Amino acid sequence: MPAIVQSVHMTAPPKLALLIPTYNGSECIGDVLQSIVRWCKSQSLPAESSGLSSGFQSIPPVYIFDDCSTDGTIRTAMEWQNSLPLHVVRNERNLGEYGNVNHAIVALQSLGFDWVMLLHQDDLLAGPWVQTCLELIETPDPALGMICCSNLYCDRRDTASVRPVPRPEKLTIDQRPGTVASIHSLRHSWFWTVPGSVFQTAAFMETGGFHPLMKFAGDNDFLVRFMLAGHTTFYVKWPAILKRNSDNNGTNRANDSGVDIVCWAYVMLRYLPLASKADRTIEFCVQAKRILRRTVSLARRGRTAVVPAQLRSLALLFQSYCALITGSKRLIPPQVRALIDFRLDPLLPADSSPAGSAAILIEG
Repeated sequence: MPAIVQSVHMTAPPKLALLIPTYNGSECIGDVLQSIVRWCKSQSLPAESSGLSSGFQSIPPVYIFDDCSTDGTIRTAMEWQNSLPLHVVRNERNLGEYGNVNHAIVALQSLGFDWVMLLHQDDLLAGPWVQTCLELIETPDPALGMICCSNLYCDRRDTASVRPVPRPEKLTIDQRPGTVASIHSLRHSWFWTVPGSVFQTAAFMETGGFHPLMKFAGDNDFLVRFMLAGHTTFYVKWPAILKRNSDNNGTNRANDSGVDIVCWAYVMLRYLPLASKADRTIEFCVQAKRILRRTVSLARRGRTAVVPAQLRSLALLFQSYCALITGSKRLIPPQVRALIDFRLDPLLPADSSPAGSAAILIEG
């Protein structure tokens, strides 16, 4: 199937692009586009930062990378083409959630974008976050590779009841350098949420992007690799993104099936050697306690069909702990070994990517 593209003319290469990866998001894609129009048009973006023709100077380029949706996602998105500088790209084959993000950022880097803001299809801007990031990327810190904020949370049906938090007159920014000490601090203070994060494209590609096989905890894996690569993160303590939850989200599905523990075991086996033996044991105990609580809760709610998956998760966690403590690779569960054995190399520029990647056509 050929790539489907809708684009508008850009007079100069802008610094920042807004990226929305989608898959079957027809029910929510219009909401996130509406939030972009609302909050960007209420801002005054420097013309030299937007790089856009007249009429769109308050909104950076918006790129939707659709991962072969089977619903009306593209048709719904195209209804907004007269309200913002919209580019809709349809992958020629399904790449999966993280594969789609990696592919999109490589493509945007090849178009000359230095920074990309990642917005999930069901999350909304809740304030002038775009303008804030355009200001922060001018920070003269060569190690700065990512900017993120905190989130507001609500049920997808209760969006109207959430009141945005105004941008503070003086932003509070927690600077996290790319050091092992910063990684150790994550256990006590996990600060990162992916929605609304702004990545320097070169730093993202050097890190290797998101692990394409991860169905859960991919953010944990990415952030640790990002810090190990020496990149600094600015965490802005202001909830500028509204994250909308649903009963059938990916996290709940991963919890029910036990996929979350497979991914947690991978993260622990790969990165806990950076921590002390005491911290390793504590982390495994935390996860084991979490599984037991979830199992009891599911049983009480009558969801006994998913209880066996929880018990298998507990056994997998214990086996992974034994593998970590003894250093025996033979003890690593096969599901976890598949994640560990996957090679995460730096992402290649678009013009040097291997043949067979999802082809796209972008008009500029």
